Amino acid sequence: ALNPEEAIPQQEETRRLALVDLDWDAVRAVDILAVLRSFLPRGAEVVRVTVYPSDFGLQRMAEEAAMGPQLILKPTSAAAGAAAAAAEKQPAAGKRKGGATDDADEGSEVDKRRLAAYEKSRLRYYYAIVECDCIATALHLYNECDGMEFERSACKFDMRFVPDEQSFEGRQVRDSASSVPPGYEPPATFNISLQHTNPKLSWDAEDPERKRKLQGRRLKTDEDLLEADLAAYLGSDEEDEDEEG
Repeated sequence: ALNPEEAIPQQEETRRLALVDLDWDAVRAVDILAVLRSFLPRGAEVVRVTVYPSDFGLQRMAEEAAMGPQLILKPTSAAAGAAAAAAEKQPAAGKRKGGATDDADEGSEVDKRRLAAYEKSRLRYYYAIVECDCIATALHLYNECDGMEFERSACKFDMRFVPDEQSFEGRQVRDSASSVPPGYEPPATFNISLQHTNPKLSWDAEDPERKRKLQGRRLKTDEDLLEADLAAYLGSDEEDEDEEG
């Protein structure tokens, strides 16, 4: 958990579980589904796993899309970066994703302690809702998996029961899964900043899901590479359309 000393109030057992504090850059709904199904007793079922952005995550991601991750910078650098981003109306040379400049990567401006805290805060950008067939299944998974490390991510399953009256209707969905596809492979890499004392900025790193899809193919020519790249993007679009439908 992000805060292992956090006091968790007594919860009423329900058939839904919430999972928080995972490496959401690497972990998707199907990964959670695959792990949880391996702990199910005979006859039990996990109906669906859905990943939602949290209110905290939506706010932070909107800020980062406009100005980049300012919280990783030393106070003077952060103030200067925010002022520059607000003043600019057109993209300038040296700009990267979300308006962050290359200068933001310089060791003189990035505060390592702030960067480490920022990477940990990203664990709260999303959460997953696990829908089980009954309360007994949810309780079994809670007893078996709460506090268990997910793969080699240095992140532990932090589970909470979700009240029956809690609705997620209308909330943005990042991804969901109700089945594990044939040939499924778990995430191969995770955020090293959560495991080492020398943190690295993950905000502008390559999308692990896209990389996983491309590496899963045997690419022999440049044409194969382009075709696989396009298929990865089209697959993402189709998932979004299914969720909207």
